[in-house]
Amino acid sequence: MQTSLDKSIHNSLSTELAALQTFVSLLEQEQLVLLENDSDALMRLAEQKSASALLLNQLVDKRTQSLRALLPDLKIATIANWLQQNQIAAVPVWDAICALAERALQINTTSGELINLKLQHNQQALALLSRANETANLYGPDGQRNLPSSSGKSIASA
Repeated sequence: MQTSLDKSIHNSLSTELAALQTFVSLLEQEQLVLLENDSDALMRLAEQKSASALLLNQLVDKRTQSLRALLPDLKIATIANWLQQNQIAAVPVWDAICALAERALQINTTSGELINLKLQHNQQALALLSRANETANLYGPDGQRNLPSSSGKSIASA
């Protein structure tokens, strides 16, 4: 027979798994948007991702508080062993959480690399444009042509 603690831990882990699935889905969408260079969609996803991450952190904190009284430490293996011995029905949920957390880390790492590549590309493009502007310098900051004169005299004074 399941105790209320058993149900509470199982329900807590199930809720955490659902929140993690939503978060991973948002990370996957974010990665696609990064590849498509859609900055508007990226901004919308950033808001959703922040809200999802906040909820996920709250759920993890709740799990941590629930298990802290039962376990000597909260390492992944310790939790897995305790669940195996005390909450067998929650083991597949915990395994799914661990797998999804690893997936989230992989996606986040890849997205970070994409962002760094895009940043490097943009910095190189800006440097190239800046050098081209310095070399050509055909127009001044006021938008007027800025042609160098060879003699220093204007045509009217010659």
